[in-house]
Amino acid sequence: MQTPGSFARAQWETKLQLRDIAKDKTNNLSVDVLAERNGPMRMEASAVMGIPVASYVMDRSGFRCAVYSSKTFYEGSLNEQALKPLLHLALSPVVLSRVVFDEPLHGSDWKCNAGSDGFVADCESASRKIKIAWHREEASREVHKTEVQFKPETFKLSPAPSFKLIRL
Repeated sequence: MQTPGSFARAQWETKLQLRDIAKDKTNNLSVDVLAERNGPMRMEASAVMGIPVASYVMDRSGFRCAVYSSKTFYEGSLNEQALKPLLHLALSPVVLSRVVFDEPLHGSDWKCNAGSDGFVADCESASRKIKIAWHREEASREVHKTEVQFKPETFKLSPAPSFKLIRL
């Protein structure tokens, strides 16, 4: 299975659709991502019309997440609960990192399939009841190769004084 690029740093915008089939509920988000392969990552999630939903930062020391609607700030170690404030499901941050870099998932019971282009198309975990699918729209895809300027403060996130702090 191929991956779309071998870049070490990336900055892009993507769409994320979370569907809870059992509850028949779907959430659509726009997500701006700044990431280093095997390094820190920052995501800014917004809803329709650019309304900020959450900021999420993770690095080797752990994660920090600000959820604006509830004025809640989460922080903790990189474990199965680290993405729960953002995605509302238990999922390792390693999985998220592999997803944003278009890499197939490995370990436990993940099974991935390649699309006709040879790139990862979907991955599924039967025990977690999670399926992740990549949808690439080549006709509308634009790629601009530039050197992303990462600054130390890019991967810092602190709670606002009015936010409730929860350590996971």
